[in-house]
Amino acid sequence: YAREVLDTVPVPFVPYTSTMLKRTLSGLKRKISGNIY
Repeated sequence: YAREVLDTVPVPFVPYTSTMLKRTLSGLKRKISGNIY
């Protein structure tokens, strides 16, 4: 299923998505660490 989705997604969209995911993850980490400390 994932492979089919990747095939339908345009190539430039993939790096953009991974970048957004990394930003979101780093933001979540900051929020979590901010709540802990």
